[in-house]
Amino acid sequence: GYAAAQHHMSAIYSMGLEVPRDPDESTKWCRKAADQGYAPAQDTMGDIYMYDDYDQLPQQMDGVPRDLATAVKW
Repeated sequence: GYAAAQHHMSAIYSMGLEVPRDPDESTKWCRKAADQGYAPAQDTMGDIYMYDDYDQLPQQMDGVPRDLATAVKW
């Protein structure tokens, strides 16, 4: 339940640091932190849904469809 650690787990999975790169797992961990009101994770969630060129994101999220309404929500 520690939001900062959950956000960190998201980064670990998004970059594949010592674990296989897994965008779905990364998004799951980021969402857990964002749902607790952790602002950095909420910002990341907005970025995930904002960009359709995922190489623009430091997290390089693949497979998450662009959804501007959801991006604005976050």
